[in-house]
Amino acid sequence: MKLSRKILLSLVLMVAVSFVLTFSISLYFLHSRVVDEVKAGMYDELVLLESADLDKDVDFGRMRFTLIDSSGSVLYDSQAEGEMENHLARPEVQNALKNGYGEDLRHSDTLTIDMLYVALRTDEGNVIRLALPVNNIYADVANLAIPLTLLFVILFLVALFGSYRITKWIMRPIDTLDIEGNVETTPYEELLPLTERLKKQNSEIVNQLKSIKEREEEIRLIIKEMKDGIILMREDGTVLMLNNGAKAIFNLEGKDDPKSILELSRSPLFFSIIDNKGEGQGKLPVGERIIDVRANKADGLGSVMFLFDVSEKVRMEKREREFTENISHEIRTPLTSISGYSELLESGNVDEENVRKFSHLIHKEALRLKRLSDDILLLSALDGKVQIDLSENVDMGSLSDSVVEYFEGKADVKVEKDAPLTVKGNSSLLSEALMNLIGNSIKYNRDGNPIKVIVSSDRVTVKDEGIGISENDKERVFQRFYRVDKSRSRETGGTGLGLSIVKEIAQLHDANVVLDSVLGVGTSISIVFPRSSIA
Repeated sequence: MKLSRKILLSLVLMVAVSFVLTFSISLYFLHSRVVDEVKAGMYDELVLLESADLDKDVDFGRMRFTLIDSSGSVLYDSQAEGEMENHLARPEVQNALKNGYGEDLRHSDTLTIDMLYVALRTDEGNVIRLALPVNNIYADVANLAIPLTLLFVILFLVALFGSYRITKWIMRPIDTLDIEGNVETTPYEELLPLTERLKKQNSEIVNQLKSIKEREEEIRLIIKEMKDGIILMREDGTVLMLNNGAKAIFNLEGKDDPKSILELSRSPLFFSIIDNKGEGQGKLPVGERIIDVRANKADGLGSVMFLFDVSEKVRMEKREREFTENISHEIRTPLTSISGYSELLESGNVDEENVRKFSHLIHKEALRLKRLSDDILLLSALDGKVQIDLSENVDMGSLSDSVVEYFEGKADVKVEKDAPLTVKGNSSLLSEALMNLIGNSIKYNRDGNPIKVIVSSDRVTVKDEGIGISENDKERVFQRFYRVDKSRSRETGGTGLGLSIVKEIAQLHDANVVLDSVLGVGTSISIVFPRSSIA
């Protein structure tokens, strides 16, 4: 129940009870007053009758007149005929004979109604008595009570209206109390504990809302800026929200958000997610990328779809599989040769010339295995499995000179220094990169053509005038175990890891590898260092 209604009902009940009690008491006193006035009037009437000459034809109106002697005998009665019983035992008669005046209110057996009796003793010793029916008195009281009742009804209605107005007046400050805002002041002292409690609760709510809002903003920003895609959707695939990561995956920057996930892709995976009411997972190809999709139901939110770009992971897995397959093949080939020639030598049925030939081939295949092993160990280190120190100041001019000395007598390799170049890095790895570039140029160079190692202000370039690389092969020469000319690689003992090792070493030094080659003309490969790496 509302407080205002409770106050109003309490006031109305209080007013009603007060008016009923007041009305009842007023009627009681009115009745008493009327009876007293009637008694006084009857007494005055008796006084007049005592001094008047009585005549049987006198009209006493509503009243009954009786003359009684001192012995109680009725000498005269204005409304009775015939002889009447002795009235000496009547209370009003006894009191009149004894005290000069008597009265009584009782039921009249003669008239069978309630009567009011007033008696007066005369000088002769007789008693004169007037009797009035009580109904007449009640009629007089009722005549007076009607306007009194009407007055009380009017006063009650006025009090009722006043109670309503008082209730509104009491409740107005409470109704206008700013519970959600300022509760520093209170209209009533009794409300002070409540307002203090409200003030404390308001402060706690404000702090909680602020904290929730801050967390929502943090979550919103995190979701928005996540590189992984998030799509909030209904179970039927209707898109409610998608973050920047999802927009980037589907190239939606600057475009209107889609209404359904089917606008993003008509793949069977998305149809399956809708059929499963917002649940499902699988791989989704988007251009050249592979997206791992996971959709789950979220209570009260519909469904949440997470999009993870696993292209690099898939490529790495493929790369590892290919690496394993290539390693198996590359190891199996020399081992087969070594095993076969060893068996022939072990049989003892080989002449002296073939012994030297087979021994040479075994030694050659063993060196090939060693180079393959060294390259694999180096790639393992470059893949981050071994800690590498990159804090040396490496003079690329001096390093180039020392590397070229290794090839002295094997090929015509010259160093040209256009400008000094010192970089932060690892001298052993950079030496290995130059060794691979020069070795690769020697393998694919034409006989007699010179090979140049050019050191300039930001790069080291190895240039040859060999067979060159076709456009189709340029994108793949840096892949592990890829060979442009497989027959030449077998002859020279190449592992197919040289250029991939060069690229790994360059990336470790934040450098880029630039390939410039024309088929049949020659090849130029440069390691270009960023400004941050140049000491």
